Amino acid sequence: MRPEEECADRSERAAPRATLSELGLLMASAAHDLNNAMAALRAHLYVAQIQLGQPPALLECQSILDRCSSLSGWLLALSASGDSGTIVWRGPPADLRTCVSGALTFLRHSLPSNVHVQAELGEQPWLVPMDPELMSHAVLNLLLNARDASTGGGAIVTRIEGLPGDRVQLTVEDQGEGMDEETLRRAMEPLFTTKGSRGSTGLGLPSVLRVVQSAGGTVELASRPGAGTRVTVTLPRASSPLKRQS
Repeated sequence: MRPEEECADRSERAAPRATLSELGLLMASAAHDLNNAMAALRAHLYVAQIQLGQPPALLECQSILDRCSSLSGWLLALSASGDSGTIVWRGPPADLRTCVSGALTFLRHSLPSNVHVQAELGEQPWLVPMDPELMSHAVLNLLLNARDASTGGGAIVTRIEGLPGDRVQLTVEDQGEGMDEETLRRAMEPLFTTKGSRGSTGLGLPSVLRVVQSAGGTVELASRPGAGTRVTVTLPRASSPLKRQS
């Protein structure tokens, strides 16, 4: 191949990557704008629930916000992945404890009276090499799934603990209805849902899986009908804050 032909060939191969990069920036921008709008809506919804209780119209608003959160998390997960499937994050690492605490604050505003939260987060920060907003969305999706599964009430237990080999583990466990083997097998498939067309996008768990795996972590599900569900997320730890690269 002549030099000019080789140069043209490289340009043609680079063009799709550039287009994907630009699309990723657009998706991230849209997701951040959506998150800002949802934060304001959640604040107003919380005030309305304090004043009015939980009439069906407000519960429907809460459900819509939860679905928007899943979609936003999926957009962020897609926009952050490079050609290799690894999330490229150059900023400071996320503090898993802070992300979980923030997600629990949102969760408590939407819990029915017969469901309560037990949090065992420790006092120290748990740094992981991930965009804090991506991490917060992943945690919130797990907590919302636990809430929705707890139709009969009970506890949602959230725990963070360190593991050997510079890894950290997050566990979210509910006492809800649980899943049979077939549902458990398909639970992390994109668009798969047991909540019906109005109850879920089917993107919550898939976006969690994509984010965690791309950051070098794992997601494990354990469940039985009538015995609740336990989700275990294991992530590598970031030893020190990373400096943003220009």
